[in-house]
Amino acid sequence: MALARAGTAADLDAIVRAHFTAFQSSPVSIAMFPPDGAPPPAEVTKVSASLATTIQQAAASTTRAVPSNASDAAAGATDTDTVFIVVAETAASGVVGYAKWLLVRNHAAFPPEAPTPPHTLPDAAAVAEPSPAKVDVAAEFFGALHHHRHKHMGRDPGLETLAVAPTGQRTGAGSALVAWGAALADAEGLPIFLEATPVGYPLYLRFGFEALGVVDFEVARRWGVVNSNGPEAWGSKSAPELSGPLPDG
Repeated sequence: MALARAGTAADLDAIVRAHFTAFQSSPVSIAMFPPDGAPPPAEVTKVSASLATTIQQAAASTTRAVPSNASDAAAGATDTDTVFIVVAETAASGVVGYAKWLLVRNHAAFPPEAPTPPHTLPDAAAVAEPSPAKVDVAAEFFGALHHHRHKHMGRDPGLETLAVAPTGQRTGAGSALVAWGAALADAEGLPIFLEATPVGYPLYLRFGFEALGVVDFEVARRWGVVNSNGPEAWGSKSAPELSGPLPDG
């Protein structure tokens, strides 16, 4: 059984490993890092440095199981946003996954940005060289997610990343990470927004999330990547198509 706790600098290697291996077999990863979705060393180094900075910034905010309550929210009214890095670990394998949660306490100090058109990024530098990733794939994929996030929720709290390494799947790691963020949102009386791949979609349904829409990212048509192995065949199928229809309303 996996348990969630605050992430620390000592967890960095395991977090980076989960970050890449969780999605390596997905069509988007294969399109971004051909031929097998495995990132080159330069990309691993870049992401590792970014995650190390985020862990350092988040460390002081994740020392409690649920780091905020009504009193904390009032005391932090001038805060703009707080990032939390949470890891899931098992007795057998140690840290097998992580989640990056964003909590917004003061919306007046953190106004929504204007939605960007689909398939563009607000900051082109986010995917610019020297990243070894295929820039067109990264720009289109992450730009589409950014557009839909702002369309539906602006800058409300959300799950930015959840990744569980293959060795930690079916251990309850994903559930532990989602439950941690749900408890935080409940303590703050706030909604949660997230994006799900078809693989992760059933997990979020179990926690009561409802689909707002589908990001139709035509990876197979655009880049010719086809992965027909079970739930990873999401170049041609959406999450609701795999896991059930959209709810009414």
